[in-house]
Amino acid sequence: MWSDAALGFIGGTGPEGRGLAVRLALGGEDAAVGSRDAARVERAAAQVEHVVTVNP
Repeated sequence: MWSDAALGFIGGTGPEGRGLAVRLALGGEDAAVGSRDAARVERAAAQVEHVVTVNP
């Protein structure tokens, strides 16, 4: 859809950022989450991956 575009969001590991990552991933886009706290990134990424895997 976006081809070479990349989107970044502040607050990517919070509820809004995770929700947006899920929606993008379910729509076929690559989604990445980021934070200064590596543990938050791991938790958020696992949650996004779980939702996308369960609801392909």
